[in-house]
Amino acid sequence: MHIFLKRWPYKVRYSIGCRFSFFIFVIALGVFYSATEIQAGFQLPGGTLFSRNGYDYAVSMYQEGNVQNFWWCGYGNVPGTTASTDVIYYRHYDFSTGQWSDIQTVLWPTWGTGKWDSYFTCDPSVIRGEFINPENGKAFSHAMYYSATDRSDGTNGRIGLAFSNDGINWER
Repeated sequence: MHIFLKRWPYKVRYSIGCRFSFFIFVIALGVFYSATEIQAGFQLPGGTLFSRNGYDYAVSMYQEGNVQNFWWCGYGNVPGTTASTDVIYYRHYDFSTGQWSDIQTVLWPTWGTGKWDSYFTCDPSVIRGEFINPENGKAFSHAMYYSATDRSDGTNGRIGLAFSNDGINWER
């Protein structure tokens, strides 16, 4: 019995009775080939986007031209306070220069206000398009859905919506 793998620019004939190592090689070649199509030549250093103190999770990303934009949740400080909790960060990578931008805190809890998002602000999902804030009628080019809570144990979670025209300065 023969299987023909036609995904690559050439055909690979694999005989079921062949050695197991050849089978592993074909799988590895397929994974590598697929990954290089997705990466478009971009290789992550050490398998991570970057390394910093604390923790980071729940990344949202889109690419526009030569720039990949990243938003994620991580451990940080609420600006203007001494509070440390989950906040949302932004950073971009510019393929034309090969440089990362500085990490910026872009959305954080409304600390000390008692509002629904006053303790944790996490899990960004950013999209680019044309948006109108229904509360004030203002037009924006970015929308961010995020989760948040007013409780230190993480319960009572809600989904929020913020708007921006630059992906950095957000209006709730």
